[in-house]
Amino acid sequence: MARTNYAIYKKEEKVESDFVESNFDDFDRNKFTCCFCGVKVGFTKGILTTGPYFKNWRNILHTSDCLLTKSIQVYLATKEDKNYKLKASEELILSTILPRAQRLFIEDKKSFKFKRVVSHLQSKRTKLFISAINQLSNHDLECLNVVTEDNEILKLKDLILSQDAIVNKLEKEEETSFIRVLKAVVSRVEKVGKNYKVIMTKGERYQNTKDFYLFVPQSYVEKNEKHLEKLPGTLIYCYGIAEKNEFGCKMDLYSFHHQIAIHRKFT
Repeated sequence: MARTNYAIYKKEEKVESDFVESNFDDFDRNKFTCCFCGVKVGFTKGILTTGPYFKNWRNILHTSDCLLTKSIQVYLATKEDKNYKLKASEELILSTILPRAQRLFIEDKKSFKFKRVVSHLQSKRTKLFISAINQLSNHDLECLNVVTEDNEILKLKDLILSQDAIVNKLEKEEETSFIRVLKAVVSRVEKVGKNYKVIMTKGERYQNTKDFYLFVPQSYVEKNEKHLEKLPGTLIYCYGIAEKNEFGCKMDLYSFHHQIAIHRKFT
């Protein structure tokens, strides 16, 4: 069974593997269960390039109707080779549980919940997730699935959106915010007061006719400032929470290393 990044603790609280690793002594490792089928799972700390994760408890398999099992089965059904073994990047995508945007959008920027959201976006798992997307083939992008914590299987191709697709969704007010992976070309970087805006290109060719930018808040400038100069003229994937406010449509960028993968450089 694929590794997963979320589990239920003591049959009550849903916890993320990065949070468990950061607060390891606060948890009883015998009390984790699968979010979707309730079987016992084990926790493993991250090592080098592998983030922390939950895995099968020894000799205990997930149930046949577990959403994580189904997600893998749906993808493998697209492979002609029935003995196909998942690549590391494919396994990581299939085993990632995507938080729902409604739970992540928080107006109170000082709240504990908001700090957990920012921690999630700066986690090792997020970095591995966005890096894995950057390694996938076109077939993978079309056929791979991501499981949400609200018991849905979302096609990866529906998670990766152009700036126009994101803006259209925000302008129709389907949701006030939502998690997506932005795929766009960076035009320039501007300093606005003590903050930064990473502005996307506009044109007719690549579904990029509407304004969209990444916003680096003042308190995160120091850790990101020296890396922003790498972005102009690049095609990027950026994992974040898309939202609309009085200044336009944007994603907040807290960590260049964790939220962004440079797919190609044009200049």
